[in-house]
Amino acid sequence: MRTAKSSSLPPDIEEMRSRLTEISVSELTEALLSIGLRKGGKFSRWMEWRLDLLKEFHIAPDIQRLVDFGINKETLGVALMLINMAPATDYLFKDLFGNKRTRQQNARSLVTAAAVLESMNKLVPGMPDGLSKIPSLEATTNGVKHYALMLTWGEPIYDFIGANSIVELAKYALAGLVKSKTGKFHDREVSALTGAALQKSDYDETAHRVWRIRTYARLDKSFPIASRLLHAFDDALSKQ
Repeated sequence: MRTAKSSSLPPDIEEMRSRLTEISVSELTEALLSIGLRKGGKFSRWMEWRLDLLKEFHIAPDIQRLVDFGINKETLGVALMLINMAPATDYLFKDLFGNKRTRQQNARSLVTAAAVLESMNKLVPGMPDGLSKIPSLEATTNGVKHYALMLTWGEPIYDFIGANSIVELAKYALAGLVKSKTGKFHDREVSALTGAALQKSDYDETAHRVWRIRTYARLDKSFPIASRLLHAFDDALSKQ
């Protein structure tokens, strides 16, 4: 199990995360209102359409119960959309270019190649792009460096948010929204919505409660802005 370790991050990055934890729901709400967030119209219809895609999971009663507790349906739609998209993001960060060891090995190889190209560029400076259809050494070096970063950019992101996955963070955001808005976790309803968003019919209340007990407090400490942002989003919709 990952634990939040402030010493694992560079001081400037740790300071950035610390500042994010200090941002209040009211500040986020005002920011969202200032950019014109509004309930109704195309946005609400789009959320209805998104939720309708999950009708086979029969979560309409669970959604209605949470709406009755004071949470906007549109906010739940956004939360479920984020959970639904999270596995693809994790795949991009973790598996698309191989497992962690393979990605690290390939990244080191690209860094070595970039160093060779950089040395060549010093010997043959100013080679123009497109010469005999060969990119310049400088452009190629920069490209290789960027590709090397792409192979390992998932690890610093997970370290920054203090989570094992984006799925974990998205699930926390929904659970935190419900807890902060209603005062209770409502595991039955939240597990039904989470399972539908993940397209997992076997994700039940027990599985969700076990996950919450093991994970919620850690993420609430390392990256609380995830749930606060949903809370603020909901508050902004309710102010109209």
